[in-house]
Amino acid sequence: MATYQTHEERYRELTLFGDLSQPLFTEQDFVDAFSIQDWKDTWQVQNGRISGGPSDPGLPTLRVCDHVIAQQRAYLKALKAIGVKGFRIDAAKHMTLEHLKRVWTDDITHDAHIFGEIITDGGASKEEYELFLAPYLQETCLGAYDFPLFSTLYQAFSNAGSLKSLIDPYCFGQALSRGRAITFAITHDIPNNDVFLDLVMDEASEWLAYAYILGRDGGVPLIYTDLDTSGIKGGDGQPRWQNAWKDPKMVQMIAFHNLTHGEPMRVLEATDDRLVIKRGDAGILVLNKSPEPQSLSLTLENDWNDLLTGVTVSCGQRIDVAAQSAMMLVPA
Repeated sequence: MATYQTHEERYRELTLFGDLSQPLFTEQDFVDAFSIQDWKDTWQVQNGRISGGPSDPGLPTLRVCDHVIAQQRAYLKALKAIGVKGFRIDAAKHMTLEHLKRVWTDDITHDAHIFGEIITDGGASKEEYELFLAPYLQETCLGAYDFPLFSTLYQAFSNAGSLKSLIDPYCFGQALSRGRAITFAITHDIPNNDVFLDLVMDEASEWLAYAYILGRDGGVPLIYTDLDTSGIKGGDGQPRWQNAWKDPKMVQMIAFHNLTHGEPMRVLEATDDRLVIKRGDAGILVLNKSPEPQSLSLTLENDWNDLLTGVTVSCGQRIDVAAQSAMMLVPA
């Protein structure tokens, strides 16, 4: 604050919102400091501190009060005024519904894409879903990371899983509704936090998961990339997710998503190892999780090109798909 006052004119020009002559928050704007012990206790999770252990004082938690709400709303309005079109609510699981609803009112949510981070271990019937995600979905209009779908994908691509579970997971409460879901195959937390490391899929399964979320109808797919923060390497010995967004295969998957966006979805074939989804007349998604190549009994009208391999599937020809791979077919 002394620096602000010493260079008052300079910092006045840089100020996005608020009054730099006063602290933004004081100790009265925070709840009492204690670490969360029971992660299934809603009150503790939403009022306690996220802490790394006894020696970690944890992250201070703001109180739900008029001053805090006013500052947060002023900040969001200032960001919208300079053109920001979307917001991710970090650790939304740790905010009360009262807090969320008082901040994210219609004037702020209008014309903006907003989603919250509420980590759960699955969909409907799972305790974390019922405690945290279900009330959030019921009492707000905001989007959320689709952890229920991720759990479904993780199980489907395991050795014992079945791709039949991906036909319509929303129907069984194992995915979020198409208009509110942020779908993903991996997030920043999974490779960078020990507690989530066992959720890192093998590379072939992760590519199949990406093909599914970019090939299906519904949700906004999130593509994860990093600066090798986890140190995990791919099969080629390179940082696994560095520059993932511009990997040639990912570029083609995103192209398929854009070409088929909004087109109706119809399942043509589903077995434990195979799934074929048609997207109107714009594209066909083929998944094969089997360790063996598959020749599908399905034959197609017209000629189709696979964006991922460049192979052409001619009219009347059976579809041959390699082991543990996907095809994204578009009209030739």
